[in-house]
Amino acid sequence: MRFQIKKWLRHYWHELYYKLASPSAVEFGMKCRSVVENIDLGGPHSDLRYRFRKVLHLSFCQGCCCYYSFSQSLRSAVRKMSQNQSAKSIDIEQINQELLEKYARLETGV
Repeated sequence: MRFQIKKWLRHYWHELYYKLASPSAVEFGMKCRSVVENIDLGGPHSDLRYRFRKVLHLSFCQGCCCYYSFSQSLRSAVRKMSQNQSAKSIDIEQINQELLEKYARLETGV
């Protein structure tokens, strides 16, 4: 239920922003491609304006927000694997299962 409300609010926030925003404000909100490139490649972490733009975009874009969360989990899993190099084998299936349990959402109305 909480996820559905959050999804609904994000949808209306997105629609409202793009309906009322000026062209310069739309550009300020960034495009998905720029945000994904920043997530994947890293970006100007010290630039407060750029970070604010990214957070603004993540606040109204469900796809980029999910991508960001998944990317952070994947980085954490890779970091965990690299720290645990002494283990002889890495259980990829276990990592996949953990990621699926954390981020897969079944549309069952729960």
